Amino acid sequence: MASLKAPRCLTDVPLGGTLPDDVHAVSVSMPEWDHVESYSQGCPKLHAALPSGYPRFVYHHYVVALNQWVRDTYVNDPTKLAYVLPSYDVATRCAAFMQVSYPEAMSLTSIDLGICGAFAIVVPVAGLKTFKSFWQHSGEITTSRMAKHILDFKDRKEAAPRKAMAGTSIHTALKERVASLYPRIGAANVLLYPCGMSAIFAAFRMAKALHATPRQGRKIVLFGFPYLDTLKIMRRPEWRGAADDFVFYPHGNSDGTVDARCGLGLWD
Repeated sequence: MASLKAPRCLTDVPLGGTLPDDVHAVSVSMPEWDHVESYSQGCPKLHAALPSGYPRFVYHHYVVALNQWVRDTYVNDPTKLAYVLPSYDVATRCAAFMQVSYPEAMSLTSIDLGICGAFAIVVPVAGLKTFKSFWQHSGEITTSRMAKHILDFKDRKEAAPRKAMAGTSIHTALKERVASLYPRIGAANVLLYPCGMSAIFAAFRMAKALHATPRQGRKIVLFGFPYLDTLKIMRRPEWRGAADDFVFYPHGNSDGTVDARCGLGLWD
């Protein structure tokens, strides 16, 4: 019988320690409230003490190493940076996003790495803030596991195996588990995404696609107070479109439903 080990008290993990103790962990220890406040205020000393963290906000060291390798290998320009994204489609969406907020990036270069379908996008140093906004709010990031896989195979002659969840027993079990929570939904109707933010972003893009086709003037409505970055997605000019196509009902109550039905005409 395997012995059970009590979990370590979280406050015993020093500042910057990964939670859990794993190279791919996505949480980081900030055991004191002062740490949290300093982090939110952008304190350089505090941020320098975090070797890892939530991957939409802190680049994992495998991701940093991969980006640096691409820059050293393919980009011979000190005014440019390279960032690896998980697919051509994501790189295309990133380029379109940047061209709205950073017009100087009208001719962004993308690089097919030939491993796992990943593409790198070459970004002007001055456009780094805009790129970070896409990385953070879309959730379409390169994971630490994908970055390590690419690094492991970048110098090998044999083709890297493309790792995919689709069709595996784990993938099927996850879809069936989610479907079991909804009485009228089958596993075939469940779509899995690498992280929650990318799922939210995909749902928003789907809503925008539906919004564009049926008739002009249709609005997207958000009921209830959401995860903060959901609201940021809908308010970003790069994705929002017309200034009046988004309505937010923070209370998510019946008054909001009546207003949407009668005032916006969302349901005939």
